[in-house]
Amino acid sequence: MAFLDMRLKILAKSFSVCGSALQLELDGGVEMGVVTVMDFLNSSFVSASVSALAGAAFGAWGAGLATARAARKKELGDALRQANAAVVLGMTALDAIYSLKKQHVVPLFDEFELSRRELEAHLYERSHSGQQVKVKFNMLHLSPLKLPIDGLNGLVMAGQMMPGRALALTAMLEQTLVEHQVALEHRYRVIEELRSSSAGLEEKMRIYFGFPDKEGGSNLMFKTSMEALKLYTDDLAFFVVELVEDLLEHAANVAAKLRKIDRSAPRALAADLSLLKESGLIPSKENYESWLSGYPTTRNPAAAS
Repeated sequence: MAFLDMRLKILAKSFSVCGSALQLELDGGVEMGVVTVMDFLNSSFVSASVSALAGAAFGAWGAGLATARAARKKELGDALRQANAAVVLGMTALDAIYSLKKQHVVPLFDEFELSRRELEAHLYERSHSGQQVKVKFNMLHLSPLKLPIDGLNGLVMAGQMMPGRALALTAMLEQTLVEHQVALEHRYRVIEELRSSSAGLEEKMRIYFGFPDKEGGSNLMFKTSMEALKLYTDDLAFFVVELVEDLLEHAANVAAKLRKIDRSAPRALAADLSLLKESGLIPSKENYESWLSGYPTTRNPAAAS
């Protein structure tokens, strides 16, 4: 009974190592038998303790891994939604820009330049032969481009994991759109001045085509507005294609990472620009070497061609 009444502390009051064995002394002064180190390590107490510690460690590690995986999945999911939305707005802008270029800007500018060259030749011949000249003024009013630039700007600038080149392209697209609008307004003002002017046909012709007057001076307002309109339309066309291709690549990369975590995750949007590239409407990259040198692309040239 004395042994049973003895107050045991955790295991022992003290222990001493004797060779490869442990000498345990209980709190009541009773000494237990000698046990080997291996017997102690293989005891149910040690096994239970080690198992509990290992379970707790692996449990904490597993919980941390699951939390990190869930956070990564959410980050990639948000990034993919933003990238896909940006692709949609980019394609909307691309369609508007290339529709304007194909249907209006290219025909207008080509007609203007052809008429100007032909008229110069006719004027020279008329000065020698008195030949009559037919003059055509194309005063078609072009409405300003309506692009989803605010929404696109918000998605790209605030988007998660968005590549820096896409940010630069969006900024250039926004800036060029403002310059394009100024060119349209300038052309419109000159057209209205020509329509309301009481000047003769020959004077209007000089203003329209930018020919010099008898004193050698030239009014180049309409001519420069046409050149600016063509230039900024080409810039819009170039930057929007580069932006859409970057966004498509970004969306594909994010989707690939997300599907490694979740095979049921949505896919990236895809678009085929091959017909547009074959149309000849995309400006040559040689005209933008200075800009491109500061923002080299990571796209595969073969895939982008």
